[in-house]
Amino acid sequence: MGGYIVTSGIFTCFVASTSFRSRLAGAAWLTAATGLTSIGLMVFVNFATDSDFKWVLATFTLPWAVSPGLYYQEGATAHLSL
Repeated sequence: MGGYIVTSGIFTCFVASTSFRSRLAGAAWLTAATGLTSIGLMVFVNFATDSDFKWVLATFTLPWAVSPGLYYQEGATAHLSL
């Protein structure tokens, strides 16, 4: 699981430094979908099985839950500053 978490972190940093910065169409949806199908599904299963690590894993969903909202918020404020 450690390798998975590291790989997910690397993916998040890459998307944040490339696709989000250039505001590529679909970047926010891609991040939301990958978070939902990867760590989101894993957290769901851990809650369903009442795992001891369910709350720890739930905190790892925070970057995926927050990033699409921040992406859209930044785009809205960029239009206001023109």
